[in-house]
Amino acid sequence: MLHTNATAPNLPAFVCCPARGGVSQDCMRRLALLLALIVATPAAADEFKFGLQLDESATALPREAVLTATQDARTNCTPATAPSEDCALGLVAAAELLATAGLFDEAERAARTALTMMETLRGPAHEDTSVVRGMLGAVLLRGGRYGEAEPVLRVAAQTLQASASGDPELLADHLMNLGIVLAEQRRYAEAEPALRRAVAVRQDKLPDNLLAIATARSNLGVLLARMGRDQDALAEQQAAFAIRRDRLKASHYDLGTSMLNLAELLARQPDAARLIAEPYLRAGLMTREAVLPPGDPRTTLAQTMLAENLDAQGKRTGALELYLLAYAGGRETLSPDAPLRIRAAHNLARFLAANGTGLPVARTLLREAATGVLTRTARAPGFDESSRADLSQWRGVFAGGVAVAWRLGAATQ
Repeated sequence: MLHTNATAPNLPAFVCCPARGGVSQDCMRRLALLLALIVATPAAADEFKFGLQLDESATALPREAVLTATQDARTNCTPATAPSEDCALGLVAAAELLATAGLFDEAERAARTALTMMETLRGPAHEDTSVVRGMLGAVLLRGGRYGEAEPVLRVAAQTLQASASGDPELLADHLMNLGIVLAEQRRYAEAEPALRRAVAVRQDKLPDNLLAIATARSNLGVLLARMGRDQDALAEQQAAFAIRRDRLKASHYDLGTSMLNLAELLARQPDAARLIAEPYLRAGLMTREAVLPPGDPRTTLAQTMLAENLDAQGKRTGALELYLLAYAGGRETLSPDAPLRIRAAHNLARFLAANGTGLPVARTLLREAATGVLTRTARAPGFDESSRADLSQWRGVFAGGVAVAWRLGAATQ
């Protein structure tokens, strides 16, 4: 039985060890229930690329340096300052820098102040105002505040669509970011038209900007993969990959993302596809290692995906090395309740348990992963469909914990 928020803090004890005299009927019942819930965590690059210059391939900027660089704009251009174009543009630039450094609260304040100024200077329906509004939406999106980002991006997109002279590149960006916001809220049926419209705008109005078209098609492919429409997703990712392969260096981050996305979809095909997926995974990991600092979560994800592929092929030595690297990277850079850190701990524990080595270590790893899952559940405002889906993907953590505890208990008898 998986409990909700009220009993979540007690759940780690659910990973029960057999008593010395045998195993209680209650523990047996729980074990049977949990083993029935085991599910494999799928490998997934699942990475959208945002619009409006928020470069997801960039190394995060040092926060102190960004705060210093944007101090003048943030100090001299406040809600109490008389609106000016210089202030608005300076705040937009500051918002982008702050968001790239992960300073989302400061970025939001700068973007909102810039938007208020631009609405006063140009009016709410002006294209320049739409640019700033879209930047605010992108900042909220990148900060994970999807509910707040959605109406901002809708207005930005609607304003440009209603304008005869609206910039098609900006419109495509707004539509793409709106589609991502909806997808992150699991509103896939609403997200698909927005992402398809972004692709169509770029293909019809900007046919020479092939890399922008590749980004839009890759994002559509990510959505279709989440919807379980693998063949449609594969067609979009192959199209994006073909463009990027011909125009980008082998070490480019976006090319690596295409290879990881393709590998994810190939890994879902019949067993032979695992062999096809492996070189894509290796190349995707290479691009991450080439442009990102050690321990970056995006490198950890690529390590995890390749490790899972090698493990499925029975290449255990290579898999173990990557599982260890991914776990170490996750502990260094991710919070205990981050999905990728939970996945890394679970993978390493599962590998150790399956090979009959390090069972005490596996139990510790599973307890760590379970605590992270429960923290996520307790933080949810209500146990809605999204919370249920988030919890369900980690059922194997609890089932694995019980199975390892069972084996350890049996070994001591």
